[in-house]
Amino acid sequence: MLAEGPGQPDHQLLDLCGDALHLLKQAQSVHTQRDAVWATRLRREWTDHDRARDDELCEQGRRFEAQASQLLRRAKKIRATTAAGIYAKALIVRASACGAPLLAMSLAEDLIDCPGLRQSLWPAETAEASS
Repeated sequence: MLAEGPGQPDHQLLDLCGDALHLLKQAQSVHTQRDAVWATRLRREWTDHDRARDDELCEQGRRFEAQASQLLRRAKKIRATTAAGIYAKALIVRASACGAPLLAMSLAEDLIDCPGLRQSLWPAETAEASS
């Protein structure tokens, strides 16, 4: 936005996807920490401190996932018009635990609607159309 010339058309989508990826990564980190807490249960008696830590991590992970879910729903509604926007949507689809099926459908529609990508994926089709 600060550079001269036109800004990135998908800047809003890119920011949204970046925030969603950050939250999904934090949620994954919390799940890893929670796995470590559970691993201690195999080595020793489960204590009140362990239970409290597990509850805290569980709640923290849920918060990150809920925030990310809101961003995924918003990203689904924004049409990607550039390869960068399509790639950003693809990253959050891959990072989501469930595959975000509705977002994946939005991604597929954006991919098909993007002339530059369509031309690079199906060059024969575009050559026939120009003839």
